[in-house]
Amino acid sequence: MRNLEDWIDSYMKYTANTEPRESFRLWSAISTVASVIQRRCYLTWGSEVWYPNFYIILTGPPASRKGTAMRPARRLLERIGIKLAADESSRQKLINRMEESSILDQDNRGRPYMHSSITINATELTVFLKADDRAMLDMLCKWFDCESHFEYETITRGVQSITNVWANLLGATTPTLLQSSLPPDAFGSGFISRTLFIYEDNKERMIIYPSLDHTIEEAILIDLEEISTLTGQFKLQKSDRDIVEAYTTWRIQQEKDPPIKDPRLLNYNQRQPMHLWKLCMISSVSRSNDLVITFEDFERASKLLRSIETKMPMAFVGIGQNPLAGVQAQVMREIQHKKAIAGTSLMKMFMQDVSQQQMAEIIGTLAHTGFCTYDRTNNLIIYNDPTKKGD
Repeated sequence: MRNLEDWIDSYMKYTANTEPRESFRLWSAISTVASVIQRRCYLTWGSEVWYPNFYIILTGPPASRKGTAMRPARRLLERIGIKLAADESSRQKLINRMEESSILDQDNRGRPYMHSSITINATELTVFLKADDRAMLDMLCKWFDCESHFEYETITRGVQSITNVWANLLGATTPTLLQSSLPPDAFGSGFISRTLFIYEDNKERMIIYPSLDHTIEEAILIDLEEISTLTGQFKLQKSDRDIVEAYTTWRIQQEKDPPIKDPRLLNYNQRQPMHLWKLCMISSVSRSNDLVITFEDFERASKLLRSIETKMPMAFVGIGQNPLAGVQAQVMREIQHKKAIAGTSLMKMFMQDVSQQQMAEIIGTLAHTGFCTYDRTNNLIIYNDPTKKGD
């Protein structure tokens, strides 16, 4: 019997009097629910079997309160005994941790099965994910797909074999540090398409004395523990508003007009349906124990994806072959933050980094891509906010 009408909504109330942006708190809550479900629940879609795990990376400039958003969620997980990976880990140590997490569980029919489920909670992602560590990225891709069998051969320990792997990641970093850990050729890998990058450019607001709502903390813990006991297969609710029909319409629209046009993120579009159904599962268990996905869960999941897709490319500003990419990323953040800024002011800020001709090239590129509009008469650069498109 649940104490709360919806766990995620209650978590948002629990953390309402803190400084992180709403999206950072919301996706920390989503990751937390995933962390406690582990590999116990799943959805079968045709030949696919999906588990509700995510790789979520909160991305923003320093002091945008990314780590602050993650800490309350981590404390809840620690209080109910969820296994977490170390903040800093080598590939071998992480494999050992995954192997140690193996437990004998029971499905909803009482049949025993083994699974190895682990959550990575990295407030400094680049401490956890070292620069140029392609072997770690490749392994994380395999783990995200929840393979039934993972083997790793070592010189000293022989072959390590892990059954039914499941991994969930919540991390935080800045676009600059992301550039150092994900070189340009990493965008051809599957890690990027499996990851949801939640970008914000600053904190929500200044709060002199941040606090959590302790009046609902116990109910949040009790319900989270109850969610951790759920096991079995998700079903789609049969109703007048057919989910499959709505999904078909949604899928056709996404194919016609992909949500993300940035060439570095094109592979994300191909995995978008998987992310959608994973979010449907999270929405379902957030409000109920019945493992039924409703039309409302579908709408909630699609809205959640839309809310992050317009900003997702901002996580990668500065990553690319253009020698001006680093400065261009900083210029973009200034324009986005100020909403409108004089060209002379931008030049004064970056006169030690670029020439006047290079600044003109950067502004021209940004205007050409639609990121901003350049008012030549007033020498004013105006940010084109994608979230206000069509208002």
